[in-house]
Parts: sequence; C-alpha cells; structure tokens
Amino acid sequence: MKKRYTVFISSTYEDLQEERENVMDALLKLDLIPCGMELFPASNESQWSLIKRVIDDCDYYILILAGRYGSINKEEGISYTEMEYRYALTSGKPVIAFVHSHPEELPAKKVEQSSKKKKQLDKFRELVKTKLVSYWKDPYELGQQVSISMTKLIEQFPSTGWIKADHVINQDNIMGLSAVYRTRQYENQVLYGSSMAKNLDICAFGLRSFRDSRAKETHDACANGLVIRFLCISPTSIFLAQREKEENVGSGEIARTVKDCIRFFLDLKEDFPDNIYIKSYDALPLDLYWRQDDILAVGPYLYGKTSQQSITYEYRKGSQGFSYYTDYFEELWNSKEFCTEIS
Repeated sequence: MKKRYTVFISSTYEDLQEERENVMDALLKLDLIPCGMELFPASNESQWSLIKRVIDDCDYYILILAGRYGSINKEEGISYTEMEYRYALTSGKPVIAFVHSHPEELPAKKVEQSSKKKKQLDKFRELVKTKLVSYWKDPYELGQQVSISMTKLIEQFPSTGWIKADHVINQDNIMGLSAVYRTRQYENQVLYGSSMAKNLDICAFGLRSFRDSRAKETHDACANGLVIRFLCISPTSIFLAQREKEENVGSGEIARTVKDCIRFFLDLKEDFPDNIYIKSYDALPLDLYWRQDDILAVGPYLYGKTSQQSITYEYRKGSQGFSYYTDYFEELWNSKEFCTEIS
C-alpha cells in the first residue's frame, strides 16, 4: 500500500525563494507533499500556534540555512526559524538540515548586516551541525541533496504518512469518496497541481493561498474559456465575528480576506465579463466547496481550527458524492432568497 509523506520546509524566506522552489520541486518529484510558509507568514506572531500544529501534522521536517537569521520573536529573543527547528526537535520529528557550505561567499543582500544577528546565526548554525546535516552551495545542488537525503531519511525513519481512501475502505459505503486529506493545505497541493479547463465552482472565504499562487494561471485559464462561479459569505455578515473567534484571528480579519477575494474576482471579471460570476450569502458559513472540472473537494469549517487545518474529502465525477454535492451547490447558487449577486 503506497504511502505519501508530508514535509515541513523551514527557512528564512526573502533570501531563499529560489532555493525553496528547488526543494519543493525535489519533494514533489519524490511524491512527497511540501508544507511551509507559503501558506502562512512565519513572521506573524499570531500564527505560531498554527505553525506548531502544522509541524505536528507533518511526517518530516527540513531546515534550509544560509546567510540570514530571520525575523526575531520578541518574547523568545530568537528567530522564528530557530523556534521552528527547536520545536521540531522536541516533538521527536525526523529532522534534517541543509546548511550552505560557504556562507561567506553569499552576496551582501543575502547575509545579516546586524552584528547581533550574525552572532545568533553562528550560534544557531553550530547547534544545527550537532544533528543530521547535509551541505549545499547553490539552489541546484540543494535540490539534489534534498532528493538523496530525503530518500535515506524515509528509509531510516519510516513515518505514518497517509494513503488514499480507496486503498483501505469500500467506496460504495461512502458515496464514492476517492481521498481524505488530513488538512486542507494538503488537498490544495493536489488541486493546485491540476489544470483548470472548463469550470471552477467555489464556496469559500478568502482563498489567500490560491490567489497568491495561481493568479496568472487563473487569468490564462479564463482566456482559454474557463468559467468561474464564486460563492462567499457576505463580508458584512454577523456570522463572521463568531467564525473569527472560532479560528482565533483578529476582529475583521476574515472579512478583509473575503473582500480581497471578491476584488480579485471582480478584477478578473473586468477582463472576462462572460467568465466570472460572484454571489454572496448571509448565513452560517457553509462547508468549503471546490469543484475543479471533474474533481470535487468538500470540507467543514471546524471550531478551533483555521480553514487550512480542517479535514477535506475528495470526490470524482461519476460518484454519488460528486453528484450529491454538485446538485446541492446548484440549488444554492440558483436560489434568489439565499444568494445575492455581486457585480
């Protein structure tokens, strides 16, 4: 039974974007699922509890260390990157670090200018070197090292991983369920890797990671005929305040992301007036609904968990579950009492 493993990628961000892309590409080629700060800003203190939960949920943890120490957590006095690394160690997670072999050769914009941060980075690097380490000098070599090292790490420290639902249970008993994702961010990796062709129907909140990672691809898909229907909760709904308490986020934060998402689709509509349709509702937040041609993902909004950390279920066209939920979406979308069109 084939398992898939999730890997948390920890590093400073601005100076290592190309390196992170190479690492994610290497992991995907190994059929691993990368997780990291692309889904949340590591420098945002309100996200620390979320980051710890994501590390807990991942099977493996890797650190990329070069010439920057990173943003400092004021309470701890150390960087968020070091906090993540120390937390992964204490959690017993299989950990491996990829350390730049010649940081003195890095350009000035990629090294710390503060003498205090330089000392902290040197101290952190010495700590990292006491554990499992591999060295690299450029993004290409880093990708190679990740491919080799992760293969060995999985062999030496097999983890729980996950498998598709149809490998362990009878689909007839669950209306054709084809996969279960422990968190929505894992499901995003699958959906975002699939092309959008004819139809994209969405019921969600702010879709921040989608907007950040697929803006150009979405625009190109609309130019090729993709039709998008976006159903969202009204940003003025009284129910948003309760959801913000449930997710432990700031007042008005979800409303702002919903408004940003509406603006994203309205901007698309200016270029493709016949391809983009937007409606809102004012009720208790509905489950996530994401139909991308023949793939359908649905999932609840759970108390005490952000939307990215909620379980998600996948159905394929032809299954009872796919038909059930698509019919439900059509009923809501066409209800004049439930929906209000946004233009």
